[in-house]
Formats: sequence, structure tokens, C-alpha cells
Amino acid sequence: MNFDNKELKNTCTQLAKSANHSYKGQASAAFVSVLSNRFHIVACKKALSLHSKGKDAEVVNRAVWYISLVHSSSPYNDHVIWFRELLDSLIELAYPHTHFPLEDSQEFLQNFILCVAQKPVTSTHSQPK
Repeated sequence: MNFDNKELKNTCTQLAKSANHSYKGQASAAFVSVLSNRFHIVACKKALSLHSKGKDAEVVNRAVWYISLVHSSSPYNDHVIWFRELLDSLIELAYPHTHFPLEDSQEFLQNFILCVAQKPVTSTHSQPK
């Protein structure tokens, strides 16, 4: 499997620091480690699932990186359900119909593709490899 687990672990650690910092101020190293491990477990399960379906599991690294930059202010303390659901949504956008049946997501995905096609993507952030 072509997957950078070290990079994922680092990104999960950064996400744990950012998410908890915005909730309660700076967290202890032990708390960050526990939360980072929870994020990492969720992300690894998603990567394995994609790999088993013949998809590029590296999309998980890119999605976690995106979450850590854009959506890291979590009001959920040490819970990871928000992360799991957001990661599922991003993966579904990258690989339609891998998590949800075609009939449940077809219309939204068509709208999404039209919107993306109309607006060029520009970024000021560097992206992981």
C-alpha cells in the first residue's frame, strides 16, 4: 500500500494540538498523544478501507491535512466523531460512492462537480507530498 503512515501520524498530532488548543487552551502532552492516537486509528481504518477497494489510500493523508488546517477548532474535547464524519465526507468527495449508496449522493455530487468546474482552485497553503 502506497501510504505515508509517518506523515499521517504527524498530521494527526498537529490536529490534536490544534483542536484541543482552540477548545481549552494548550493541552498536556499526554492528552494530545491520546487524542492523536484516536485520530490516527480512525484515519488508518479509512486508508485500509480505501486500499481494499483499489483506491489511493494517500487521499486520507491529504484529507487529514486539510482538516488540520481548516476545521481543527473542535468543541468536542477528546471525542473524535466529528473527525470521523468529516473525514468520511471528504473521502466521499474524492471517491464518490465508496461510503454512501449512489442514489443517496448522486444529486449533491453532480452539483459539487459543477461548482468546482466553474471556480478554479487556488491555494496559498503548501500541501503534503
